[in-house]
Amino acid sequence: MLPLPLRVLIVDDHNMFRQALASLLKSRPDVVTLVGEAADSCRALELARELRPDVVLLDVLMPGCGGTEIARQLRSILPKSKIIMLSASSEYEHIREAVVAGADGYLTKSLSAKKLFDLLQDAAGGKVVITADVAAALFEQIAHSAQPEPGAEAVPELLDELDDAICRMVADGATNAEIAKALGISPHTVRSHLSQILRALGLENRTQLAVYVKAHRL
Repeated sequence: MLPLPLRVLIVDDHNMFRQALASLLKSRPDVVTLVGEAADSCRALELARELRPDVVLLDVLMPGCGGTEIARQLRSILPKSKIIMLSASSEYEHIREAVVAGADGYLTKSLSAKKLFDLLQDAAGGKVVITADVAAALFEQIAHSAQPEPGAEAVPELLDELDDAICRMVADGATNAEIAKALGISPHTVRSHLSQILRALGLENRTQLAVYVKAHRL
C-alpha cells in the first residue's frame, strides 16, 4: 500500500492536456503531489530514475517508441511504482499491450476529476484500476474469444467458490499471504489455485487476472 499523497509523474506529449492535468492534480494535495512532467520517452525515463514517483500517468499514444514500450522500460526502473495508462483510446489492442507491458491500470481521458482521484486512491491500495469503457472493451473481447470454434473445448468457468474468492481478492490487490490468512488456507494452496486459474483462462499473471475479474464483474 502506498501512502498519500501519491508522488505522481505525468507523461503525455499533448502540452495542453498535460498542463490541464497538472493543474487538476495540484487541486488535491491530500491525494497527489505532482513531482514532474515529461513530453517524450527520454525525459520520462530520466525523471523516473531521478524522482522515483509512486505513480506514473502515461499516455498510450506517445510518439516514437509508444506508450506501452515506455511502460515496459518504466516497469524495470520502477518495479514497485504504479504505472497507469491514461489515454483517449479504449481499443482492446492498446489495452492488451499495456497489460502485457506491466501497467497497473488503464483509464480513458473522458473520466471525471472525482473518478480520477477515487481511482488513484484505489491504486494506492493495491487495486488494478480501469474505467467503465475499458471494462466494456475487455468484456466484449473476452466474450468474443470465449466462443468455442467447432470441435474446440470451451474455457472452463470459475464455478468453485474458493477460486471465485481468490480471484476477487487478487483484483483487490491482496497478496498470497493475505488471501491465505483471510480464507484460512495455506499460501501454497493459494499459489496452486492461482496457477490453475491462470492456466484455465489462458492468462499470464495477476494483473491480467485482475483485469479479467473486473471486466466480468465477478
